Amino acid sequence: MRWRLSYVPTVTTYLYSLRESGHALHSAIKAMQSDSEPWQGARPITERPGRFEKEMVQHWVGFDIIEDTEPTIRVIYIQPIE
Repeated sequence: MRWRLSYVPTVTTYLYSLRESGHALHSAIKAMQSDSEPWQGARPITERPGRFEKEMVQHWVGFDIIEDTEPTIRVIYIQPIE
């Protein structure tokens, strides 16, 4: 199964602001589309069922798993790890 990716506007703005230095991060996020279970290796957010965060390229990437008619990974935040 291939997951659809969706980004909230602030994530799109952040990725764009990184310019060329954000290519590795964006590629890591896009690679989740091919995972049968993209939440594997991610940390569940217990207060929000279906929400996870995963460390990717020196950032925390928060995402929701939406399994309606079209299975979707909705990226809701990206925070640099300091």
